[in-house]
Amino acid sequence: MLLLSFLLLTAPFLGSLNVTKPSSFTEWAMVFLTVLYVFVTFAQGLILKRTLDANREANRLTLRAWLAITDVKDFKILPNKLHEFAVELKNVGHVPAIMRGVVSTRYFLRPEDPWPTEDEIDEPRDPLILVLPSGVLHTQGFDVAPLSPEDVDRINTHEVRLIVTATLSYTDVLNSDGLTHLVSVYLPGSETWVIAPEGNVMR
Repeated sequence: MLLLSFLLLTAPFLGSLNVTKPSSFTEWAMVFLTVLYVFVTFAQGLILKRTLDANREANRLTLRAWLAITDVKDFKILPNKLHEFAVELKNVGHVPAIMRGVVSTRYFLRPEDPWPTEDEIDEPRDPLILVLPSGVLHTQGFDVAPLSPEDVDRINTHEVRLIVTATLSYTDVLNSDGLTHLVSVYLPGSETWVIAPEGNVMR
């Protein structure tokens, strides 16, 4: 592209040069200035394109759908009972969120175990048909498999922590690739659920 621009801009001038005699300093200076002009114009074009791309991405991030988990519904764990882990979602973006899929996992952590990181997020695999407009609240439930009496006792005596995760993927009219991930831990003393450290991810 740069070479083509150079040839187009300099061809008329180069054609006028008399190749049968040495070119004057002025003629070569004109060639140099023309080449410099092409480089500067090309560089300005690149800067303008990058600026426009950055502005376009900033506008997309401002307008896109963002699903935030605003609340976790508390429940007391009981042995041999199917529980529902329910979270309250809110689309805090400016366009409707179009759900793709969800997934929830349940596992135990010992007190000395590290908290899970973003690298351990499960890919949502269960389809969910839902469109959530901007500013609208929605309660989404996830089944938690029954716990044995032994597991409930281990949780209540703080031998292990009960962890439940909820992950939702979605898109919007801007073709955003959204994901919301929650890591929640059960507190047996108060029978409540709280968000684990760095356990609320939106991207």
